[in-house]
Amino acid sequence: NLLTSFLAFEDGSHVKQKHMEIIECTAFRLEPLTDNSHIDIDGEEVEYGTIQGQVKAGAWRLFY
Repeated sequence: NLLTSFLAFEDGSHVKQKHMEIIECTAFRLEPLTDNSHIDIDGEEVEYGTIQGQVKAGAWRLFY
């Protein structure tokens, strides 16, 4: 369920859940399906519309 998935984000185990699908990519594009909604990224509301991004090798580092 959704709550279990959110709780699993903390330790990364969400990627092992049967309803999750991991798709490796170097770029993505998300297009809204409706006109009356809101979009937020990491809790911040962004302008409603198409969102796209590209993965830059070596550009991100994660430190614990």
